[in-house]
Amino acid sequence: MLQGHEKGLVHLLHEIFYLLIFVVLLSGFLMLEHGFAVFGAIDFPRPIANLEVNRFFFAVHRYSCIALSAMIVLHIAAVIKHHCFARRAILRRML
Repeated sequence: MLQGHEKGLVHLLHEIFYLLIFVVLLSGFLMLEHGFAVFGAIDFPRPIANLEVNRFFFAVHRYSCIALSAMIVLHIAAVIKHHCFARRAILRRML
């Protein structure tokens, strides 16, 4: 089982994980330079008409995707470490 400070760190990292997912989705939507249609039925107009603001959100999107990718790699590495080396039942708890 994880100790008190380890549990707190795990919860903090999961919150950062969820925050990054939210930032990736929101910045991906706000960086759009053109509107789009979903299944040809629902039209979404361009959310922001300022090209400089679109470019800013593109940069935010790019860096948040990189950070999210790094978090995923670290998450997988932590699961492998705890399962294989520390012999903790992390995978059973995740199911």
